[in-house]
Amino acid sequence: MRSSQFIALNIAVGNRKRSPAAPRRFFETARGWAMKSADKVGALATVSAFPLDEIATGKALLFPVVMMLPKVTEHPEGAGKEMAVFGSQDTIENGQQEQAQRQTSRLQV
Repeated sequence: MRSSQFIALNIAVGNRKRSPAAPRRFFETARGWAMKSADKVGALATVSAFPLDEIATGKALLFPVVMMLPKVTEHPEGAGKEMAVFGSQDTIENGQQEQAQRQTSRLQV
């Protein structure tokens, strides 16, 4: 998926930039791609293109990224710290499990 590649690349490039304003631009771009990915997953769910468990998994994978990017966009100088917190395996797994449970319960109603 092209958008998932752009999310990762923009985060990586943003973390390498030294000027205060430069990382923000890359993180905002990554956030835009993350939102596009979420929209695509939602559209696929609407037309029942994939089983509900796969849709829930896709949304759960996007959840930590979508939650992290606005925070690092607001404070790019602390991006490394924020990304470490949001990128820890425990946080990702907990976010994925919570999101999958919410999505599954919404889809079953």
